[in-house]
Amino acid sequence: MKTCPKCGYHNQSDALFCNKCGERLNGKEQYKDFTCEKCGAPLTADAYCKLIDCEFCGTINHNPFYEEPEESWQEDAFRTARETMEDITNDVHQSYRRNKKFVTIFPIIVFIMILLINIFIFTRFRFLR
Repeated sequence: MKTCPKCGYHNQSDALFCNKCGERLNGKEQYKDFTCEKCGAPLTADAYCKLIDCEFCGTINHNPFYEEPEESWQEDAFRTARETMEDITNDVHQSYRRNKKFVTIFPIIVFIMILLINIFIFTRFRFLR
């Protein structure tokens, strides 16, 4: 089990983020210090923020400790959801095409049946007269 350094919540051992507060769980040092490029004020950042605003002069600083994240579970979830939606859309389109064929053929079949019934009735009663 991993314990969150921020809130102390006990998470599963394979968790990347805390299930209670959302803090990133890893064995690396969480925060590192560096200075503002313009005014030299001390700044603190973690490895997951690309840009840091200086509180004193407002300059946007590039974090020297920034690490490009690996593909996250969110991106994987979005990809899976997108693929699922595409599958559902394809199924709906195929079902519509099948139903469209049925809707096109059904009135023709009904018309032919009515025609045959009328011919049968007409010929039957014609001979009875």
